[in-house]
Amino acid sequence: MLRWLGFDNVSVLDGGYDKWIADGRVTSTRPCSYPASTFSFNVRPELFVDKDGVQNAIGAADICTINALTADLHIGNGPRYGRPCRVPGSARGN
Repeated sequence: MLRWLGFDNVSVLDGGYDKWIADGRVTSTRPCSYPASTFSFNVRPELFVDKDGVQNAIGAADICTINALTADLHIGNGPRYGRPCRVPGSARGN
């Protein structure tokens, strides 16, 4: 989402705070203070596609569709969206 807003130099902590601690990484309880700022962004709509774009990509050899569903939903277990499903041919992205 941050890349969609134009921020390329970002990372996501894989495993959360518990993994951070388990890996022996540094933490601090000292308060942090940052100067006030204005959040400005540059939306890049080309990073996402709509339903038609996804449907047109199904079966295309030159397109890789990444599915952000959890593993259980990707294989059709535990439907949360009304029915068990995934995009045909999509790769699990998480």
